[in-house]
Amino acid sequence: MAEARPPDRLFFEAPAFRDLDAAAFTFAFELSYHDGSGQPIERSAFRLREISDAMSRSRGGEGREREAFATLVQPIRSFLDDVTMGPAGTNGRPALFAASGARPNARSRSVWLCRPETWQYEYENEVSELAVEPAQRFHHFRLRDSFAAFESGRIFYLLTLTQQAPGDEATRKGESEQADPDMACDTQRAPIDEYTVLQLQQLALDPDECADDATYLAFCRDRESPVDTTGFLSLIQLAEQRLQELEANNAARPNSIADVMRARDMIADDCRRRPLTADSLQRLAVGIESDTLLGTADRVNRKFLPPDQAAASRMGWIAQGKEIEDVKGRWEATFGNAPSTGGRRAHDNPDNSFDRDFLVFAGLAQGIPDFPYQDESEVHDSTRPAFMSVESAIYTHPRFVLEVAKSWRSFNTARPAIGTCPYLLLMFVVSLHDELVVAEMERVIDDLIYRPGAHGAQRTRSYPMSDVRSILIHAKAMFGEQEAILQANLHQRLELFRWSSVHRSGNIFRYPKERGALEAIQKAMATGTRFDRAHNTIDRMESLVEDVANLKSAYASRRTNGLLLVLAIVGVIGIPKSVKEFLETLGVTGIHKGWFTATSVLLLGALLWWFLSHWRRGRRATRNR
Repeated sequence: MAEARPPDRLFFEAPAFRDLDAAAFTFAFELSYHDGSGQPIERSAFRLREISDAMSRSRGGEGREREAFATLVQPIRSFLDDVTMGPAGTNGRPALFAASGARPNARSRSVWLCRPETWQYEYENEVSELAVEPAQRFHHFRLRDSFAAFESGRIFYLLTLTQQAPGDEATRKGESEQADPDMACDTQRAPIDEYTVLQLQQLALDPDECADDATYLAFCRDRESPVDTTGFLSLIQLAEQRLQELEANNAARPNSIADVMRARDMIADDCRRRPLTADSLQRLAVGIESDTLLGTADRVNRKFLPPDQAAASRMGWIAQGKEIEDVKGRWEATFGNAPSTGGRRAHDNPDNSFDRDFLVFAGLAQGIPDFPYQDESEVHDSTRPAFMSVESAIYTHPRFVLEVAKSWRSFNTARPAIGTCPYLLLMFVVSLHDELVVAEMERVIDDLIYRPGAHGAQRTRSYPMSDVRSILIHAKAMFGEQEAILQANLHQRLELFRWSSVHRSGNIFRYPKERGALEAIQKAMATGTRFDRAHNTIDRMESLVEDVANLKSAYASRRTNGLLLVLAIVGVIGIPKSVKEFLETLGVTGIHKGWFTATSVLLLGALLWWFLSHWRRGRRATRNR
C-alpha cells in the first residue's frame, strides 16, 4: 500500500442520518481453483438443472443430506422459486445456497466492525481526514454468507454483514450450538450513520488500497474484546478466514462446501481454492430500509424534474416534510454552527446552498465521501435512480448497487437466514455475473485483434489483426502457417461462444418489478450494450476471416487448376501416340508421322485457346466490377 499523504483538510464527521438500523452489506468474491500444484484446472460448466433436481430429491433423504437441504438450500430457494421463471439453470438463474447451517445467533456469526479514530479519502487531488465519533467506532453485525454457482462454472462467495434484526436472539428447540451471550437481547442494536456506509463502500471502490488494510477498516470476530487490535482483520482476511472454517468442515452442522458443492461434484476432490486477494472482491450490494432515506431519494429526484413530472412521480406515501424537517433541524442544531476543535471543523461546505440531506444522499448513491463539495450537476447525476418503484429506489455504480426501501418485508423476513433481500441478492449477483462474462469477451476480442501484432520493448503497440493480414498478403503462397493461424483464430472464437455468449442471463424474474429492476441495473451498467458491441465485433471479424480464408482457397483452387492444365497438356501431347499404338494393334500401318504431329498441335492449340478465352473473360469481368 502506498504511503498516506498528509491531509490537506481536517474535519470531524457531521452525520445527518443517525438512525440507520436496518442495513446489509453483501461483498461478492469470485473463487478460483487449482489442481493442488498451483496449475489451473480444466474449466468446467455446471449442469444446474440436474444439480437442482438432485438437491430437491435430498429433501426426502435422511440424516445429513436432509439437514443440508433444510438449512442450506431451502431457506433461499423458498424465496426465489415464487418470483423466478424456473429452478436454477432456467434462463441463467444461478444456484444460491447458504454457506452454513449455523443458527442466526451463533457465535460464529458475530462480527464487529471496528472503525479507526480517523480515516482519509482523496478527492480531486485533495486529501481530507475525518475524525470518527467515539459512539460510531464499533458496530455489531451478523454474518450471513452464501454461495452462488452459475452454469458458466463461476462460483461467487457472498459475504453479507447485516445489522442485528429483531428475533435474531431467538433459539429453536434442539439447538446445541453456543449462542453469543452478549447478544441475547435487542438492547445491543446500535444504528449506523452515512459515514459508516460510505467507508464500507470504499472497500469495494478501491479494494487494492482498502479491502486488505485493517488500519483503514477492521473487523473483529471476538465479541469479548472488540478493541483488542491483535484480533483485527481486513475484509479480505475476514472472508478468507471464514472460507477456511467452512473448508475445514469441523462444525456439526452442514456447510455448502462439503455438503453441496463437493457432494454434487461442483468442486472436485483434487481441487484447491486459491487464497482470496483484493482482485477476488468484485462488487458490493447495499440494502437499507429507511423511510427517511427513501423520502430524501424521492425529493431529490423530483427536484430536478419539470413541475408536472415531479408531481406525477411523487411517492404518495411520503409524509409531508415532517421527517425531512426533523433531519434538517437536528443537523442544523448539532453542526450548523459547530466550532472548530483541535484544528478540525464540521464536515461541511458553508458555500454550498444545497440541503444537507440531498448532499448526503448524493454521496451515498455514488460512494463519494466528499459530498459537501458537490455542485448542482454532480448532485443531479448522482441521484438519478436506475429504477424506482412505489416503495424502493435502486442506484448503480460500477462497483456497487444500492437499494433503499421502506417497510421492506422481504428484506426483514430474509435477514435471519440470508441477511438481505433475496431479490436484491439475486439481481446483484446475476448482473455481476453477466458483467464479468462480457468483460471476458472483451478481453478475448482484444487479444484476437491486438495480441498477434504486439511489438515494441513492452509490447504496448500493436498492428491490429496482423495474423489475418499476413494470411491475406501470403494468400498466393503454397506453403506457410496460414492454416494454423486460421485454426487458432477459430479456436478462440469457439471458446468465446462456449464460455461467454451462451452464458448470458435471460428473463429470470416472473414479476414486472423485479424484472424491470434487473433490466434497469444492467442498462445502467451498459451490460447489454457491451454484449451487442462484442457480438457485432465478433461477427465482423468472422466475416473478414472467412473472406480471407475464401481468398486463400481461391488461390489454392487456381494453383490446382494450373496443375491440372499442365497434366492436361501432357495428356494431349500423348494422344496421337496413343492413337497410333491403338491403330497398330488393329493392324493399321503406314500412317504418316506428320499427321500425328499436326494432330497434336491442333489439340494443344484448341486447349490453349479454351484456357486463354476463359482467362480473358475473367480479367474483363474483374475490371468491370
